[in-house]
Amino acid sequence: MHEETRVDVLIVGAGPAGVMCANALAAAGIHVKIVDQRPSRVASGHADGIQPRTLEVLQSYGLAERLLKEGHQMHMLAFYNLDSDGVLVVGPSLIKVHTILILLSL
Repeated sequence: MHEETRVDVLIVGAGPAGVMCANALAAAGIHVKIVDQRPSRVASGHADGIQPRTLEVLQSYGLAERLLKEGHQMHMLAFYNLDSDGVLVVGPSLIKVHTILILLSL
């Protein structure tokens, strides 16, 4: 027999949007429940890094402190390209700045 559970909002999907929505609603005192097709929590992260604007959003909800404290911050990143012969391509036209503050490896 299933026990009846009453919630104000049922969120379908425990991806980034669902989890952030649940966090915002819970902070406002709304009782939420998240359901997802996966039977359990994901053991490791699926993101490579967090962009500065995303970090600002997380900070606004009080969720960035642990990432800033325990995450591995990266201040420089280099990307390399090989041509069709496998030779490293160099030159000023290939220089691009990519800003990623934190690698998710808690």
